[in-house]
Amino acid sequence: MREQVLLEESSQQLQTEFFRDRGDLEFRRLLEKLPAAAYTCDHQGLITYFNQHAVALWGREPKLNDAEDRFCGSFKLFSLDGSLIVHEQCWMALTLRENKAYNGHEIVIERPDGSHCTVLAYANPIHDELGTLIGAVNILVDITERERVDEKRSKLLAREREARGEAETLNEVARTLAAELDLQVLVQKVTDAGTKLTGARFGAFFYNAINQQGESYLLYTLSGAPREAFAGLGIPRNTPLFEPTFRGTEVVRIDDVLQDSRYGQNPPHHGMPQGHLPVRSYLAVPVVSRTGDVLGGLFFGHPEPGIFTERAERMAAGIAAQAAIAIDNARLYAQAQEEIAERTRAETFQAGQTRVLELIALDAPLSDVLQALVRTIEEQSRSGLLGSFLLLDHDGVHLRHGAAPSLPEAYNRAIDGIAIGPESGSCGTAAYTKKPVYVSDVATDPRWVNIKELALPHNLRACWSTPVCSSQGEVLGTFAMYYREVHHASEEDLRLVELATRTASIAIERKQAEEALRESDRRKDEFLATLAHELRNPLAPLRTDLELIRMLAEDRAELAETRARMERQVRQLTRLVDDLLDVSRISRGKIQLRKSRTDLASILESAMEAARPDIENLRHKLSIKLPRSPIYLDADADRLAQVFSNLLNNAAKYTPEGGAIGIAARQQGKDVVVTVKDSGIGIPADWLPRVFEMFAQVHRSADQRSGGLGIGLMLVKRLVEMHGGTIEACSDGPGHGSKFIVCLPAAMPDQEWMHDDKEEEGVRSTQSRILVADDNRDAAEALVDLLKALGHEVRIAYDGVQALEVAVSFRPDVAVLDIGMPKLNGLETARRMRTESWGKGVKLIALTGWGQEQDIRLSQETGFDHHLVKPIGLTSLQKLLADVRPG
Repeated sequence: MREQVLLEESSQQLQTEFFRDRGDLEFRRLLEKLPAAAYTCDHQGLITYFNQHAVALWGREPKLNDAEDRFCGSFKLFSLDGSLIVHEQCWMALTLRENKAYNGHEIVIERPDGSHCTVLAYANPIHDELGTLIGAVNILVDITERERVDEKRSKLLAREREARGEAETLNEVARTLAAELDLQVLVQKVTDAGTKLTGARFGAFFYNAINQQGESYLLYTLSGAPREAFAGLGIPRNTPLFEPTFRGTEVVRIDDVLQDSRYGQNPPHHGMPQGHLPVRSYLAVPVVSRTGDVLGGLFFGHPEPGIFTERAERMAAGIAAQAAIAIDNARLYAQAQEEIAERTRAETFQAGQTRVLELIALDAPLSDVLQALVRTIEEQSRSGLLGSFLLLDHDGVHLRHGAAPSLPEAYNRAIDGIAIGPESGSCGTAAYTKKPVYVSDVATDPRWVNIKELALPHNLRACWSTPVCSSQGEVLGTFAMYYREVHHASEEDLRLVELATRTASIAIERKQAEEALRESDRRKDEFLATLAHELRNPLAPLRTDLELIRMLAEDRAELAETRARMERQVRQLTRLVDDLLDVSRISRGKIQLRKSRTDLASILESAMEAARPDIENLRHKLSIKLPRSPIYLDADADRLAQVFSNLLNNAAKYTPEGGAIGIAARQQGKDVVVTVKDSGIGIPADWLPRVFEMFAQVHRSADQRSGGLGIGLMLVKRLVEMHGGTIEACSDGPGHGSKFIVCLPAAMPDQEWMHDDKEEEGVRSTQSRILVADDNRDAAEALVDLLKALGHEVRIAYDGVQALEVAVSFRPDVAVLDIGMPKLNGLETARRMRTESWGKGVKLIALTGWGQEQDIRLSQETGFDHHLVKPIGLTSLQKLLADVRPG
């Protein structure tokens, strides 16, 4: 009998654990070892396998995968009452047809020799990984001698069914608990399941929890009774009755707790307190983790004695074990989620920091930087803080809005301009004391007594503010953290405050430095523009008078010498002014090259023409060496002529009288190399790397003819580099002359560009009516005399109003207007002329000392046809007058 029971239990184990794969060799080996008949069928009922015990049981060996032997290999089958059972109605057939197990059903097998045996059939379906039915396995246990073992077998089967039911119930509970990762929901499910399965009237689960500070405290869930009804119980103390559960040492099951010796021994109640739920039957099970830590205890009660059986105790213990695993998993999951959240916060914070630093590096507006910083801090906080930056006003006694993206706009407006003082809220006080101010409750803090009505209507209850200080300790502003409820400082918030103020101080100081630098640049540019304007005003009449002298007294030697001297000084002043403006433009990236295909020879010719007066005045010998074939450049011809004229002027300036200057050019591969060499005073070796720096002056002595401003070579280097070239300074030292080598990219010859541009000798213009208006009387009168000498009819005015009055009666063909005139400036004068019918066809020429790009653009937008910068040459003026058609 014992052997048969063991066989039945083994068959059940095999059916539940090894029928997953019908082709599994190990599975078949195990079936071979069974002391029972076993066989398998596919989903159509064809026999695919049977062991030797099956052959012995059936008394025959059926065919595999044959339709003649379907569902069972027996000769005949009968029920216990003797009625015939066709194979299509046997347990194997029903299992395949209904896709469910038929276990422990009796059936009688008749062998071919007529003998019979009674068996228990255990037919179970087999499924693949997707749950599709692919066959079944049937284990046949011979119970022919059942009369002798019926009673014992019945008990075993009953126990088996009970154990299976308990196992299935606990497995179902385990599956339910495993699917739940929320700890609070999980323990409630544990309590409910335990109360139901033990037959308790009510149950409770007391369990340990850990708060954010790492402290342990006890929580509980209830089942079967409202929380109010359980209030009288209170938290169980570590009394002799409860101690085994909370220490995790044993399960306590008491049929009648009132009769237990441990009951009623502890003050103050010495039993159940008044209002306690009625408990007679008592069952308590510890919940212990895999590491041995006691997680809590399950407590079950019933008002009647003797309710909890051994089965209830087993079920409670099983639920406790499943609960321990599920709670461990839930806590691990919660820990993992917290780590993921922390890592996500860290990554988000790092990305926010990077964004803030990028904004600082990209010179973004300070408000954008502070806005991004506030957003980053707010995203990091777990306390729901609302950040705000206030910046120190220029007056030094108020705070102005900087950035507060999450605060109500009405509140931001209300505190914009708040005064700094000892009782001016959190921010005003922090800026006043230069120390952090932590206000946990705005409604009661004395520092908010005068302004709390600004915050409370917007539900702002707490505000901490920290001063933002510069590297020198000066207050730049404040950073405030607002909360919508009473709030006390935490370590995390203090860390965020420190980070916000440190980053903000960097951004604010950098922005202030940039603004100071921009202001300095603006003032410098204004100074240079004003300087150029003021220098050009006296240059204009000088140059005009020179032109007049040349026209009227060119035959007198004394005047010719005076004129030459004046021309040299005018050229020098003009060159200094142009260099000043070019340096300013280059430093701001305002110079734009106007490139075209240009012959190098013509560039050098222009440069030599510009430098010729200085060279001839000092009686230097100039040698020129150019290749026979033309060399072409894609370049701005005027700018390169400026480069080489500057080098030639320097050579003339720093070479003693009667020296030698040479300029040579050659093509070297894809480059053009131009060398300017002199026999002058040379350059010390330690100065060679510095000659191209701003304001560098190698030679500063009292007897030096003209030291210049020290900006010419810096300007030359930048213009060469803008053309994609390089320049190098060479010298064997003082007294051995200097050499400058310019290397530029050459352009391939192009027939379209290979022609000679002959300079116009002069331009003859027709007589026109010309109005000259300039508040500088010398400049205006000199220009009038020059124009009259050219044969034009000219009228003069000294301000814009007078210019309009003269123009109405004079009806000029051309109006030459200064921009900066009193009463009515040149721009407005031109605008009004253009509105008159007679003024639409007048050629308007702006003649001014203002020559920056914005000045030229403004004059064009106003209606001027040309913009000339003082001083102007006669040839340039004649070109503009040449196409005038007198009206």
